[in-house]
Amino acid sequence: MQNDQGIILQKAVLKSGISVSEIGRRLGKGRSWLYFQFSRNKVPVEVFFQIGNIINHDFTEDVIELRKFSPSSTNSNEKETAEYWKMRFYKLLEEHVELLKLQR
Repeated sequence: MQNDQGIILQKAVLKSGISVSEIGRRLGKGRSWLYFQFSRNKVPVEVFFQIGNIINHDFTEDVIELRKFSPSSTNSNEKETAEYWKMRFYKLLEEHVELLKLQR
């Protein structure tokens, strides 16, 4: 199986039905820049996300290296972190209230 990222990008663009010229125009780039991306073995992460937004395609399913940037994994980490800090805040607040009671 071919794992060149440029080929994965090209197949998704072709499948989208949006022309290379239109994608290039939306990115403020020329068609030749986009064809250059298609020829690369490794495409920059930001290119995948920019083009993915235009063609409405999630490349995290196609390119293993992008999975760490997946919104679902980020959201779960953010929720866990937010929950941790919320509980930490409540605990400190309760301790603070107890200390205030002792001072009276």
